[in-house]
Amino acid sequence: WKTIRSTFTPIFTSGKMKTMLPLIREFSTQLIDELGRKAEAGQEFNLKDVYGKYSLDGLASCAFGVDAQSFTNEKSVFVKYAADIFTEGVMDNLGFLMKLLPGMGTFMELFNINTFKKTPTKYFRDMILKTLEARRKSKERRNDLVDLMLDCLDKVEEQSKDEAFAESKEQFDRDQKFSHKAGAKITEDDIVATAMVLLVAGYDTTGVTLSYLTYAMSKNPDVQEKLQEEVDAAFEDNNGELPDYSTIMNLPYLDMVIHETLRKFNTVSFNTRSCTQDFRIPGTDITMKAGDLLSIPISGFHLDPEHFSHPEEFYPEHFSKEEKATRDRKS
Repeated sequence: WKTIRSTFTPIFTSGKMKTMLPLIREFSTQLIDELGRKAEAGQEFNLKDVYGKYSLDGLASCAFGVDAQSFTNEKSVFVKYAADIFTEGVMDNLGFLMKLLPGMGTFMELFNINTFKKTPTKYFRDMILKTLEARRKSKERRNDLVDLMLDCLDKVEEQSKDEAFAESKEQFDRDQKFSHKAGAKITEDDIVATAMVLLVAGYDTTGVTLSYLTYAMSKNPDVQEKLQEEVDAAFEDNNGELPDYSTIMNLPYLDMVIHETLRKFNTVSFNTRSCTQDFRIPGTDITMKAGDLLSIPISGFHLDPEHFSHPEEFYPEHFSKEEKATRDRKS
């Protein structure tokens, strides 16, 4: 786990994100066109479906190195199998419940019982491996996860960037330096599993967050207007073109609105942690044993008036410098 995490963490650094901005701009244009068509039609539509397509196109392009064609091809194979991954039937729920039984996990591993969906998984595995092979042959670089995978497998560092790394102190240049520990072997299954985690963890959470953000804007026109003014100013300063990565990341009100969306509308309802040692909960006679699982509801923190001045409202100022200074940074 530690090897995989340390190997794939560079994909999320500011330098890597900056190089992916042209990819994001491409399918962002498709999202704008789709919303324009929906607006012209004047009919109700499922906002999460539209943002889901946007999220899926982003993951497909940045993580898998392919065009999912979510907006342009209703029969897209990538979209079909991605939908299968997120469709839960009776047997899927039964398999999940079985894993909760004591000793069942060990039993299923011993007899190689797999409750995950085989056909979609095989499709994505074959696609990733074919993409890796094609990229290796063509020597093409898109600065995406596929390139990072190749660096891991071939243990190749980008020597052409070493000089720039040594001379520059900018985060972008530092992030381009890829280092993989010798002897830390990454298998093809590790790569497939990591890509699948990105798909599962990133698809629904992104679509849901954008949907709630849009809903919050519709219910709070004053917030929408203020955010629009900040975004319009950024475009104006860049001659009407999409601002660069650094500018976008330094739009304060946009950052506040996104954080407030995540606070008010939790995309993940609870966190689960495992106790590392026996611990008695203060003020009670309840003792947690080492190895016990603890589920923590996120709303308990996000709606606590001790941490947020207007817990029941959509109030982006919760994340202003002034308000953040009044509370524990971990809240």
